[in-house]
Amino acid sequence: MKIFVIGDLYGNLGMLESMGAKVAEEDPGLIVFTGDIVAPGARFREWIAAEQENRTPRRDLPEIREQEHEDVRSYHAFFRAIDDLGRFCYVIPGGMDAPLDVYLQIATNRDVVSANAFVVHHRITSKFRYAHTRGFAACGFGGILTEKVTETFFVQMYSRPHALYAVQGFVDYPDPKVLLIHTPPRLMTPKGCEVVDEMIDTLRPSHAFCSPADGEQGDRMVGTTLVVCPGEMRHGHYATVDTMTNEVKYRKLEVGAAYPA
Repeated sequence: MKIFVIGDLYGNLGMLESMGAKVAEEDPGLIVFTGDIVAPGARFREWIAAEQENRTPRRDLPEIREQEHEDVRSYHAFFRAIDDLGRFCYVIPGGMDAPLDVYLQIATNRDVVSANAFVVHHRITSKFRYAHTRGFAACGFGGILTEKVTETFFVQMYSRPHALYAVQGFVDYPDPKVLLIHTPPRLMTPKGCEVVDEMIDTLRPSHAFCSPADGEQGDRMVGTTLVVCPGEMRHGHYATVDTMTNEVKYRKLEVGAAYPA
């Protein structure tokens, strides 16, 4: 089966419009999205400022309320665009896709999200729409993984116990199985997280897909798991993976909406 891997739009939804022809050309059995529909904004800036100033971050700032309205529009546009691709897509949130309750309210609203998009954050599923993808089980956990911190309003960030508890039921699922994880493993990049290494070692999926650290593309065998980072879709980067041969190809769209540096 061919899997089309994307992530890290950071608000550049025009890239999804450009992707339609490429998806038709590649003809994947499955699309996976590794998180960050929206860009860092007022919430994230307030979270960082509060950390630096050793204070509690403020939720009542007008710019945070304004950002939430804009993010809701982006979430709606994202899931409509995924629907238009006409392929089944597994989705997890990124660190910027907060607050969690707002994201999930839209992502699980079947009046908004078609049967083509299935959110696997904190979930395990073997549901596939297309006959030639049946037999693959999938598990996902989005957001930024850390050792101790869990936060879901300003950013989506989860502690080691939270993440490992959420996926423990996936251990006994038979192969083949795939893992969607927003944070890359430490064994793949120094900016990755050891929590992900432990998750992969425990679950032993055949394939894992994650967002890149600093935008790089790449793949690596972590134990018996092929881990793939597709690069940032905001710049047109994506990857395809042949799950039979483990051949990974990295591509870049030549067109798409401009994203400010």
